[in-house]
Amino acid sequence: MATKELIIEALKKEIEALGAPAEVKKVGTVIEVGDGIATMTGLTDCKVAEMLEFPGNTFGVVLNLEDQTVGAMILGDYQHIRKATPLLRPAGSFRFRFRPRWSVG
Repeated sequence: MATKELIIEALKKEIEALGAPAEVKKVGTVIEVGDGIATMTGLTDCKVAEMLEFPGNTFGVVLNLEDQTVGAMILGDYQHIRKATPLLRPAGSFRFRFRPRWSVG
């Protein structure tokens, strides 16, 4: 028993010594892509016009919200994005604000 407790204490000290703060990231998975539009799962708490980040420094804008999936328009080249590609919803992600042209003055 004493050995078990010593190991646990040693592990706790090692973990505390790491000092790396925990970081929460929202990650989704592409389930379909074509013609510059990607359908993803795993990002059910997204909002319309929210920015997403794909691998290869490619971004997308959420346009379609469904129960289990999210649709986004990919901004830029999308040829490297395939089914099962992971994507990231950056913390504090940018959200586009659409304003009619007549309201700008």
